[in-house]
Amino acid sequence: MWEEKRVAVTGASSGVGEALVKRLRALGAYAFRIERNRQAIFDPRGFQYVFLVAGVGWVQSARTPYLQKCQEVWNVNLLNPINRAQAALSSSDAHVHLVGSVQSLIAGVHHGIYAATKHGLRGWAYAAARELPGRVSISYPNGIKDSGYFSNLLGPEEDVRAYQAKVKAVLEEKDTSDDVAAGILEGVSWGGREILPTLGTYEWAKKNEVDTRRMWYPGCLQPSEMRWDWWPSGL
Repeated sequence: MWEEKRVAVTGASSGVGEALVKRLRALGAYAFRIERNRQAIFDPRGFQYVFLVAGVGWVQSARTPYLQKCQEVWNVNLLNPINRAQAALSSSDAHVHLVGSVQSLIAGVHHGIYAATKHGLRGWAYAAARELPGRVSISYPNGIKDSGYFSNLLGPEEDVRAYQAKVKAVLEEKDTSDDVAAGILEGVSWGGREILPTLGTYEWAKKNEVDTRRMWYPGCLQPSEMRWDWWPSGL
């Protein structure tokens, strides 16, 4: 499937993007690494596949007032990928794959703003995939231990330090960038519109899946303790 295909990968200087480039080249593709400093002038025309991987983490308590600095997170995680995806889809018949996050599905503690960007990315990709069947897909990786995400988190310093201290104990249980890259390519090859790239991601999403029993609806007979006690607080 990938042999001699022209493939562009953004955010490929490290992490999942770098792993995707290595795997694609091993599969015979002409994989082009689009570095962060060249993404603004990246022209998607002429590529058969475009993987939009670039992202930045942001941790902030819901009690902390909105900080203007987090505009960068909205640009990198949501606005820029949509802009590049639309450019690719309008200029050729390329397939566009966006790398989202499990936070696209379930928002974690202190990840409200980050999750909002990833929920937005999922919303756009979901609609675009229905409009253009076979040309848009999105994946939802869980935490990746060697991607630099956890060490390069942005946000209020106190919130970042507290979160990094919590996640340190479970970091070794997370997937590697290569695990995620392998799952993404397998999912795209299979034709998946939404991709959970590893079993670890699947298990996390399954454990935290949206449960309609937690929602009010006309005629709802839930016990009162279910109103707010959805799940234990934590990571």
